[in-house]
Amino acid sequence: MKRELFILAYVVIMGAIIVSTVSFLGQLAIFLVNEMNSGNENIPYKELLYVSFKVGITGGVIGGVGTWLMNHFSSQRRK
Repeated sequence: MKRELFILAYVVIMGAIIVSTVSFLGQLAIFLVNEMNSGNENIPYKELLYVSFKVGITGGVIGGVGTWLMNHFSSQRRK
């Protein structure tokens, strides 16, 4: 059981990091494309990071728990 909890924590943390990074880069690309069309303004990095962090935590938890549950039930079926 201890090993499964470590797997759960690892999958949730790595999922949150990956989803946060992808979300931030996607939002930054959209912002830069919009700025090239409209003019020069400062990039709101704090707002982009805040939204990316929220999306990353949510996606990491949902994806991590789902992956852990699939692993847990498939290992139970093999026993």
